[in-house]
Amino acid sequence: GNEYKTVKIGEQIWMAENLKVTRYNNGDSINKITDGITWASNTTTGAYCYYKNDINNLNIYGALYNWYTVKDKRNVCPDGWHVPNDNDWDLLVNSIGDYKVAGGKMKVAGTDFWITPNKGATNESGFNAYPAGFRFYEKGQYYCLGQKCYWWSTSETYNMHGWYRNLNYDTTYCIRCSNPGNTGFSIRCLINTKNDIQIIKDKEYFNIFPNPANDIITITTAQAINTIELYNILGEKVESYKGAIQTIDISNLTKGIYFIRINTINNS
Repeated sequence: GNEYKTVKIGEQIWMAENLKVTRYNNGDSINKITDGITWASNTTTGAYCYYKNDINNLNIYGALYNWYTVKDKRNVCPDGWHVPNDNDWDLLVNSIGDYKVAGGKMKVAGTDFWITPNKGATNESGFNAYPAGFRFYEKGQYYCLGQKCYWWSTSETYNMHGWYRNLNYDTTYCIRCSNPGNTGFSIRCLINTKNDIQIIKDKEYFNIFPNPANDIITITTAQAINTIELYNILGEKVESYKGAIQTIDISNLTKGIYFIRINTINNS
């Protein structure tokens, strides 16, 4: 039920906000743990919390999750998205410079949320990094809201320690390190790489029949078509077709996910 802004950075499409979900993709609940000692001893299953157990922190900073949540096969991200691995993070960092400057290009500028000096923060990548802090693995304490942010990867270093990326208020670096799985970090989701074009329809009263052999999509509906519109994953309109067209050519589209909107004569 959440809506997220997205951003294209290099060849990747990321969520431009931290994850807020309380359920896995299949609808199963993620265990919410408020007590610090219980959090620290929860070493084998997924769990989430809000910074200092305050739901008012959710909207800006998202939730904090342990590493077992990102490793769960039920997937904490929506359909078509995944928690990035270590290589995914490397691709992001390298696409906006290198680890020495990427942090500044990812951080939200100014000191409304980050404490001073928020060194080098420009957010020119559009990643929108807010200082969400973290939850410590030893006694479940909360630290560094306003100072630092951390995101998990799915990649393991050793003995259930996961790689993560970290930004700080006093540096432009994007730091790579690892922590035990019962640490509480933020999650950013990354869109899956598609080998073909996926079309998602917005209404149930029409059908789509793709023909991969000749890059044609046939549309059938009982209602007269006024326009057909295609949007990319960022919500940008990439094609618009006027009139009662029943087939559209998608050969000029790049690979990825698109949304198709049908406006009928009676519902335009």
